[in-house]
Amino acid sequence: MKCYINDILGLDLMREIFTQLTLVDNMLATYPFILPRRTRAPLLLTFVCATWRKVALDTPTLWSRLSIDIEDILEPGKKRHLIQLWLERAWGTPVSLHILDIRRSRAAKLDKDDWLGFILSNVPYLKFLSAGPTVTDALLSGLISKPKGTARHLGGIATFYHLEDSDQKKPFEGMIPTLLPNLKQLDLSSPIYAGWIDVRTDQLTHLSCSLRFFQALGAITGKRELQFPELIELFLHHDSYDTSEESAFCSSYKAILPELRFFKIFDSQTELPIVRGALDACECPQLEVLHIENIFIGATRISPNVDRGGDFSFLTTFLHNAPLLRVAILRHQAFWTTAFFKHPHVALLPIVQVSFPVGTARYRTVDDARKSFGNMWREECLEVVFLVGSEGLTYTTSIAFVGWSRVVDHPLGTPLRKSWPRAFWDQEPYAQYVSKIRSSRLVPC
Repeated sequence: MKCYINDILGLDLMREIFTQLTLVDNMLATYPFILPRRTRAPLLLTFVCATWRKVALDTPTLWSRLSIDIEDILEPGKKRHLIQLWLERAWGTPVSLHILDIRRSRAAKLDKDDWLGFILSNVPYLKFLSAGPTVTDALLSGLISKPKGTARHLGGIATFYHLEDSDQKKPFEGMIPTLLPNLKQLDLSSPIYAGWIDVRTDQLTHLSCSLRFFQALGAITGKRELQFPELIELFLHHDSYDTSEESAFCSSYKAILPELRFFKIFDSQTELPIVRGALDACECPQLEVLHIENIFIGATRISPNVDRGGDFSFLTTFLHNAPLLRVAILRHQAFWTTAFFKHPHVALLPIVQVSFPVGTARYRTVDDARKSFGNMWREECLEVVFLVGSEGLTYTTSIAFVGWSRVVDHPLGTPLRKSWPRAFWDQEPYAQYVSKIRSSRLVPC
C-alpha cells in the first residue's frame, strides 16, 4: 500500500510547514521579507503538485511579506506582472512591503509615474513599509492628494535619511498624524528627522531612533518631560563620536516610559558617557530587558583577569527605579571589570550576560573557526558564541561574542568552564522574554 505525504499531513500542518519553509528559504536574503523568485518558496511550492499549489494559493499569509525594487513597478513588464500576481495572492490579509530605493538620478520618475496608485490598488491593507528616503518621501507626498484615511492601515514605517537630506524641507511636514493616523512602529535609524518630529508619540509602541530625535522633540515641544505612554520597545543609538549634543539632552530632558519592556542601546564609545546619560534620562519602571551593545569589534586577546575599577553608581539609581528588570545583556567592554561584577544590584538580577564582540581570523571552514578560535578563548575560561559567519571559497570570517553569564551558584565573572551554554544564548530564557515583549511588533527584527 502506497503512502503519500499529502495523505498524512492535514491542511493546517501543511500550511505551518509551508510558512516555516518560506521563512527559512529567505532567511539569508531579505528576511523577514521575501524576494519574488521562482526558485524560492512560496512560489516554488506551487510547482510541486496540484495539492501543494492549492494549499499555497489558499494561504494568503505566505504572500504577505514582499521585497521589491521600485524600478520593477515603474517599468511595465514581466516583473511588474509578477509583483501584481503575488499581491493578488495576499488579498485580504495585512501586507508588509520592503521597497528598494531608486537611484537619485531617476528620482524624478516617482513624480510622473502612478506607482503609488499601483501599490494602493493592489495592497488595500498595507500594514508595514520599509523603504529608502526617496521612496518614503515620495509616498508620503503622494498621500497628501489622496482621500483622507487612505493609509489608515499603515501601522509601521522603517526608513533611513542621509546627511544630505538634512536641509531639505519635506512637503508632508506637520501632516504625519493626518497621513498616518495609526502609526505605532517607527524606525528612524538615522541622525536626520526632518518631517517626522510631529509624529504622535502618545500612540507609538515601538521606536528606533538616536538621542538627537529626543533632543529635537524636546526643542519643538518646549517640554522637559517627553511622554511615551504606550511605548514597549525602544532602540536608542548614538550616531556620532561627538557626545556633546547627546550629553546636553541627557542633562536637560527626561523621557517618561511607563510601559517600556525592552530597552536596547547601541553605543560607539569605548567608555560609558552615552549609556550613563541615556539611563539617567529614561524613566521606565516596567522594564524587563536591558540590552547594551557596543559596535566596536576587538581583535586582541582579553584576559579574564578584570580586576579593574569603574564608576557604576548610575546603575544603582537606574536599577532601583526598574524593579522588574530580569535580563541584562551587556555587549560592551566597559563592563569587563570587577567593580561591575561585584555591584550589589547586579547580583540581584536573575539573568546577566557580559560579553565582548571579537572578529575571528580567517579559517577554511566554519567548523575550523569554531574549534580553533573557540578553544583559544575557552583556555582562558571564557565561553564563545558565534553570531555571524560568512563562508567564502577558501576561507571563513566570523564575529563571535566571548564572555561570562550568570549561572546557578556561581558569581558573575568567576572563571568557570562551560558556564555559558549555547542554549542559554539562543533559546531560553533570554529569547523567551524578547519573544513575549515583541509579540505586538508588526514585523519581527
